[in-house]
Amino acid sequence: MKFGLVLREGVATMWAAKVPSTLVLLLVAAMCVATIATVGQTAAADQQLQERLDSAGSRVLVVNDGQSGGLISPTIIDQVKGLSTTERAVGTLIPIDVVNGAVGQGATRVPAWGCMATCRPSQR
Repeated sequence: MKFGLVLREGVATMWAAKVPSTLVLLLVAAMCVATIATVGQTAAADQQLQERLDSAGSRVLVVNDGQSGGLISPTIIDQVKGLSTTERAVGTLIPIDVVNGAVGQGATRVPAWGCMATCRPSQR
């Protein structure tokens, strides 16, 4: 089949069904614009994060395992603590509600986090 014949047939079909063809064209255009806008936002966020990590001052990187899936273990925290660029590595467990022991069960409940690894700075 020749390319010109296929192109002519496609144009003839599009001309015969103007409304559906226009709707498909608008939908495809909207999807392309949304994709390009999202990619741009992701690239901008990545650039902003990189600039913040490279800037002077203290740097804190927080990694959460919100579903308590065991993704962050004491071994991983010890390995991170051993990096030359790490000053402190702390692993905490999911918070639990506790009360002041002197007041008793009627006290206000507050969250308390247990340590999963050593909570003191690494020795250098």
